[in-house]
Amino acid sequence: METRAFVRLVGEMLEAMDQRLAAARPVRDGFVVLSTDGFLFVFAPRADRVSPASVHQWLGTNEAPAERLVLFSPDPVSGAVREEVGEGGGTVVDGPAFVNLVQQLGIESPLLPPSPPVSGAPRGYYLPTVERLEAILGRARSWEESGVPALSLRFYRQAAALKPEYLPALIGVARSLAILGQWKEADAAWKEVQALHRDNPDARLGRAVVLGALGRTDREIRAYRGLVRDFPDLTAAHAGLLGALIESERWAEARGEVETMLRASPSDAHLRLLSALACERTGDAEGARLEVNTARALGLTSEAEATARQNVEASIRVARQRAVASPP
Repeated sequence: METRAFVRLVGEMLEAMDQRLAAARPVRDGFVVLSTDGFLFVFAPRADRVSPASVHQWLGTNEAPAERLVLFSPDPVSGAVREEVGEGGGTVVDGPAFVNLVQQLGIESPLLPPSPPVSGAPRGYYLPTVERLEAILGRARSWEESGVPALSLRFYRQAAALKPEYLPALIGVARSLAILGQWKEADAAWKEVQALHRDNPDARLGRAVVLGALGRTDREIRAYRGLVRDFPDLTAAHAGLLGALIESERWAEARGEVETMLRASPSDAHLRLLSALACERTGDAEGARLEVNTARALGLTSEAEATARQNVEASIRVARQRAVASPP
């Protein structure tokens, strides 16, 4: 594949994807781009030059998490490479999927087949707005499910531009920004959704998550409490409230919330363990012992218990650091 044309194609794709770059450099098997969102995009013009060792090198050199690697190639990559990327939680966009993406982005390249006209429509014909909107949203959801939020964000924004007050598009924009870790932008996006749909539970839940990520713990907890009050059957709201109370070490309140959740799911072993932790932290040793025994009787293994305890401690440490780093 002709190098200059491929470089031009990569540049057009990054521009169309609205990516902010932290670093970019050529490597033996392609071009490595690190976004400010912490995603590692690798563009490989020839898949036969890419090996599992290449994947290790990209991740090691750029210190990027494996789940944020996205490998693009116009040629199908080998099964070994696909497996290596997939095992780490990364994404491969190759062969026909790559060509389809370039066409979705509205890019024409001499390296790829020309974009086909809309089926059954003469050249210059545009799909009706509703059909165009659904097609764009379909692309956005597909990329979100594929683990490429940078692309899902691009198409959700395109849908929102087509119909500015369309709820699925606005929620998609906010959710994608949150997945990318652009918390302030996500906060603004959720506010926009709430301004139009004040009582939408998805918007309120998304805003609560963002408040937590920004270290605004008191407001996060108030947001979750409001959700639990208004939508008592919304499991995600109860889980979010419990998590926020644990991370902020409000163990007495956490104990009350986990008891509420256990009334709905008495056979949940992990909830039983969280109840045990809350009992421990509030000085109820006997209650903690009973809850741990119940959790084990429900199938909780010693390994799962140890991991869960470690995860709780880690989340508390992160919350402390976030609180220190966040403005009052």
